[in-house]
Amino acid sequence: MFKLGIDVGGTNTKFILFEENISNYSDTHKSIVQTPQNIIFENISYLNYDEIFKIIKTKIAEISPDKISQITLSGQMHSSMLLKNSEIVDGPYSWQSEKNPNVIDQISVNKNVQDLKRGYPIFNISNMEGMYATLLTKIFGDLTGKYSLISETEASATGFFDYQNKDWENSVISKLFPKISFPSIVSGINFYKLKNSSGKISLPLGDFQMSMADNIKSKNSLSINIATGGQIAVIKNSNNSIFQTRPSIKNNEYYDCITQLPAGRLIDLYLKSSNNISLKLNDIKFNEAIYKKANMCPDLFSKIEMVDYLKSLTDKFSSQAGEFLLTSLLKKYIHLINIYKKEYNFNKIIMSGSIIKNYNIF
Repeated sequence: MFKLGIDVGGTNTKFILFEENISNYSDTHKSIVQTPQNIIFENISYLNYDEIFKIIKTKIAEISPDKISQITLSGQMHSSMLLKNSEIVDGPYSWQSEKNPNVIDQISVNKNVQDLKRGYPIFNISNMEGMYATLLTKIFGDLTGKYSLISETEASATGFFDYQNKDWENSVISKLFPKISFPSIVSGINFYKLKNSSGKISLPLGDFQMSMADNIKSKNSLSINIATGGQIAVIKNSNNSIFQTRPSIKNNEYYDCITQLPAGRLIDLYLKSSNNISLKLNDIKFNEAIYKKANMCPDLFSKIEMVDYLKSLTDKFSSQAGEFLLTSLLKKYIHLINIYKKEYNFNKIIMSGSIIKNYNIF
């Protein structure tokens, strides 16, 4: 019998397979499949759910459902859709969509917090009748028949998760989305039976919690993960939150976090659009003169905004655009670190993410 791990990312979907009673984890089998590109319609990004689910079903069939005892599912949680009788009636929207940006003002009136950000996936769905779902809860539902459950690690990404009560912010939701029902929030790691198989699958876990779980070694440290969507976080020592708070899957603690800056996506877009094919961003070193001259990277969210920002850099700085791009990102992270310094005491910064490995400017 085998165990299968699945991580659905915005760029790639990763699989890891190993025997149930394995003692040597070097014998694992890993594979990566490119996640289908989003469907763009009227400047709105939709996830290609049918193709994404097909990739997962194909992998399970390739191994054989009867040979899989357990599946663990995690990945991109920045998505939203409405379901009616398990069928999609609105969405699924990508995290890079911004269909209803004015909802932030509406929420600020009903919720006394300062950390609301564009990009919460719930902002995109229409207020028609249906059950709120994410990409992962829809995959989980199609594999188990259960559509009314969501992990707190995913619920927290919507911006409407009350981390103290471990429930939805019902007073806000009822005013903004009176026609929409929400799945029951489940804490911890839980497995449920697959349809037509004796195997089990986990209720999906959010990617932020998975990527940050082992990065913070002490309570007096700040942890930064720079990935497709830039992330910065610190384990909280109190109930006061200065940024969006998300639960950890380890130690029953909570993270303050910022996920507004899509650093990896920005760099990928630049490399694809650059006419200078000989440019190697990983050869760029810190340049104090450029650091003084470059502006801090703005809180980019939608793909259109990122494309416009890159165009302005290319038009203004021509061959030095790459240096200004990385330097503006560096300035942004230093700015965020200084915000944290005002609220928390820490004596260590722990950095992770493939972009940091590739770009020595960080």
